[in-house]
Amino acid sequence: GSRQWISNRVRVLTDQITFTLRKDRWKEQSQIVVGARFRDRATADEVTPTNVFYRLDCLTSGAVLADWTSVTPDETVNITVTPTQNKIQNSCNPYERKQILVAADYGLATQFVESIDWEITNLRGLQ
Repeated sequence: GSRQWISNRVRVLTDQITFTLRKDRWKEQSQIVVGARFRDRATADEVTPTNVFYRLDCLTSGAVLADWTSVTPDETVNITVTPTQNKIQNSCNPYERKQILVAADYGLATQFVESIDWEITNLRGLQ
């Protein structure tokens, strides 16, 4: 879990989540993969949380695109954002901002949350 014993008997906790996203602007309905890597800031060690959950929102419209969803915990997880989830919510918007929240140890006393967002460009012909 996120509390791992290392040889010197110091507890290692997830307190840093770094993201991998190839760019911060995408065309509407593009599938993207967001990588999340879990680390202990004090030791710089990679850690595996007890659990990993994510939530996807449209910051522009306020719509919840995916409520809290679990993924198999590991030192690094890849979360696929589908074309449907990356669809423009309001066709009058030239672009919209989407955000993913990733939580390590979701719902536990050791919970740590981080986020990353990106822009989706409206391709009027896809509506």
